[in-house]
Amino acid sequence: MEIKKEFHNYLSKKDLNLLYCIFVNSVEVYKDIVEKNSQDFSGAYFDSFKGKLLGYIVKKAFDPKLLPSNFPFRINISKMNFNQRRAELRKGNIILTIAKESGKHKLPSYSNYKRDYSKGNSEIITQLYFDFFDDSKIKNLPYYGVIVYEVEENELKDLNIIIPNDNFTSVLDVIPIKYDENIDMTIETISKKKLKECVQSEIENNPNLIKSD
Repeated sequence: MEIKKEFHNYLSKKDLNLLYCIFVNSVEVYKDIVEKNSQDFSGAYFDSFKGKLLGYIVKKAFDPKLLPSNFPFRINISKMNFNQRRAELRKGNIILTIAKESGKHKLPSYSNYKRDYSKGNSEIITQLYFDFFDDSKIKNLPYYGVIVYEVEENELKDLNIIIPNDNFTSVLDVIPIKYDENIDMTIETISKKKLKECVQSEIENNPNLIKSD
């Protein structure tokens, strides 16, 4: 499959190792914040927004200000409804967004932007777009994947890239993200200390960031 080949062309094992480390560090920061604030983060109220806290920390981990200068992905932070933001990772002719797992090797929750991005996964129709990261050159619409994560008992349980079809109705392929100890890592991952300090500061200054609906 051409689409799967494109993902493997642009995503090296070192890239996957790096993504894995970032998610592990994010979950550890989440766990540390929860454990050190156990009195505040307890009961039914906390259960209703702990997923939002974890999701916020994961997204914050991809803040360009916190990432190393040699990070291999270009990061675009896009605005969404209700003052929410999402991180988009671009490398070569692929684009990745992040979502919580909706089931083993299943599509994550539906959204309009996921459907729109998935149009690039058509193997028949070639679409063009302006790449403002590269002097506004016209390029083929990038292939799209979603990094999906599952956390259980405050530990990272599963991490994959789900490649949807061009209508976002089915899964074309799944790329597991696991850590390979045989890969020599020359790229630093995100600092857990900086991530934790940043998250705590922002929550203290704006509690609505993770406020339950």
